[in-house]
Amino acid sequence: MFEWLRLWWNLRKLSRASSWSRRGDAATALGELGDERAVERLVKALGDDGGEVRRAAAEALARLGQPVWQGLIQGDSEDFGRLGESGEPRAYEPLIKALGDGDRPVQRAACEGLGKLGDARAVEALIEALATFGAFGEGVRRAAAEALGKLADARALEPLIHALGDPDDDVRRAAAEGLGRLGDARAVEPLIKALADDDWRVPGAAAEALGRLADPRAVVPLIQALGHGSGRAAEALGRLGDARAVVPLIKALGDGDRHIRRAASEALARLGQPVWQGLIQGDSKDFGRLGESGDPRAFKPLIKALGDSDEDVRCLAAEALGNLGDVRALQPLMQALWDSKSKLGVRVAAAKAIGKVKGDGAIQALFRALGDSDRQVHNAAWGALQGFDAALLVEPFIGALGDPNETVRSSAAKALGELANRQAVGPLLKALEDTEVAVRSAAAEALGMLGDACAVDPLMNALADCGHNVRFAAAEALGGLRDTRAVDPLVVLLAEDSWGIRRAAAEALGKLGDKRATRSLLPLLADCESHVRRAAAGALAQLGEPQWAALVTGHNEDFARLALAGDARLLKPMVKALGAPHNYTRRAAAEALIRLAAAPPAEMVSAWAEIRERITHPHKDTPASHFDEDSDRCGHVDYASGEHHDIGIGLEFPQQPPTRQPDDVPSRDSSPTVSSACPNPGCRKTLKVRAELLGRRVRCPSCGTIFVLPGGPRAAADARPDF
Repeated sequence: MFEWLRLWWNLRKLSRASSWSRRGDAATALGELGDERAVERLVKALGDDGGEVRRAAAEALARLGQPVWQGLIQGDSEDFGRLGESGEPRAYEPLIKALGDGDRPVQRAACEGLGKLGDARAVEALIEALATFGAFGEGVRRAAAEALGKLADARALEPLIHALGDPDDDVRRAAAEGLGRLGDARAVEPLIKALADDDWRVPGAAAEALGRLADPRAVVPLIQALGHGSGRAAEALGRLGDARAVVPLIKALGDGDRHIRRAASEALARLGQPVWQGLIQGDSKDFGRLGESGDPRAFKPLIKALGDSDEDVRCLAAEALGNLGDVRALQPLMQALWDSKSKLGVRVAAAKAIGKVKGDGAIQALFRALGDSDRQVHNAAWGALQGFDAALLVEPFIGALGDPNETVRSSAAKALGELANRQAVGPLLKALEDTEVAVRSAAAEALGMLGDACAVDPLMNALADCGHNVRFAAAEALGGLRDTRAVDPLVVLLAEDSWGIRRAAAEALGKLGDKRATRSLLPLLADCESHVRRAAAGALAQLGEPQWAALVTGHNEDFARLALAGDARLLKPMVKALGAPHNYTRRAAAEALIRLAAAPPAEMVSAWAEIRERITHPHKDTPASHFDEDSDRCGHVDYASGEHHDIGIGLEFPQQPPTRQPDDVPSRDSSPTVSSACPNPGCRKTLKVRAELLGRRVRCPSCGTIFVLPGGPRAAADARPDF
């Protein structure tokens, strides 16, 4: 009697006690009693909201010969999931008990467990949970909808359809997924409406559900959803197997989302078009492979990609359209090229693609792009035009010489020169009078390329143009035309302040081959700019004086070698080099003049004071607020500190020239003589020298070069008389 009372009391306490500790004590006591009549109540207690109660009940059941529950119940939040996964029919009762608990997390876990258990007895309870829980039970309603979907019981159809209107996004999504598992055609229309849901996850779940239902009524709505970027719609269309989906799926291959592209290609494979799977792999090269495929059907997906919001996708699409070569792409590409809102990369890619696609209007579009304010777009358009047949470009380029945009006119002039069509000579001569320097210089350059003799006089006039680039281009062009009438105007340019023009004039005079320019070119061998010195040496070589090329290599050592040559004609430019803009050039010229001072020519003696002043001027740093590029006093400027550096030379130079002047070599004398050659590379004349002058400084009567005669008393004794 006493044992029965203990059993009754603990069973009552297990089910009614408000404290989880008292319920846990009751479960433990029932296990100790060992009465099997407590099993049913203990199993139900496995659904208690107290983890300690559940664990005590599981331990009690183990004592009563049912250890299976101990492996499932550990007193944590996963207990209900393990109960559901166990497949044990008796787990239904504790899960139903937990579902009726007031704790939301416990209710949600119970719903999930019932869904895993798969017991149809739970349907009504889950339907009630889906319909009756208030605003704070979104998680419970979602779990209930998911569980009903897993149970796939027809009784859940209407509740799940009703749940498609739930205010919570997760509940609507779970309801859509559940309706797909039910497989009832009555859910098709509600699911089609759900394709327009505001939350992107709900249309995705609805599309997947419609794919499972495989109802042809869903084809058109799914195609529309595919157009709005639904990857699951693509998967669903693949399952439906309707041929109407082929074209929209091909277009979806151009979606900016790689997952949608992959889904569309896999759906097309199901529809009997596996070729797309080889092209679409879900990476950045998808569009390139579409363009290289040569398949005209790739046009639509690439056009779709060209309108994508992602600039990188648009760039890749434009490039791919160029490779595809479909003329239908011309208009969309032109719109992308001219769209000021497009990023630079898109417009550059569009210009290049237009050059590949060609077609009517392509040349005009690229001409318009030549005037773009961004240089990269201009260059892309220019490069694209090079791919067209030259005969097609002459007339448009001639017409472009009248374009209001300066950049277009100059580019057109340059292009006409490269096209080498003499039809352009007249328009280019007119362009030589354009108001813009860039156009005139491009026209001068182009006329030089065309090589028409009628351009000589206009180009000679252009040598006096106010534009530096025009004079430079005209000088180069005249050199190419090789008309000796240009010698005198080009000689004038040798005195230009700009070393670039001096170099261009020197090179042009060399090409003309007229020896009248020799005298004017010689001073440039000691120019302060290495490029000019090298150009002058090259020009003189072309005019029959190759010896200078060995002395002038464009390095600072040029001045020392020229000083040894002893040519008096080089003195003035060497003195001028003392004012070069670079300190290392000034110093090299000064050192050469110091060496020459040992045996100075008469011209150097007359300028002695000036030379000495410039060479001995102290070398120091001088503060300056800015850097004048035309100044001859500086080497460089430190912009951070605003200071000039490398002012002056600061070398020592004799106060007075040597008192003893070199002896002139007599042309006739009856005294014994020896033969000696002038060391000047420009002279090299063989001289008859009196033997008594050996070892002394002498001056060549032909060129004025001063040098020391080799030999001495021993050489004089061995010298043979000149009979």
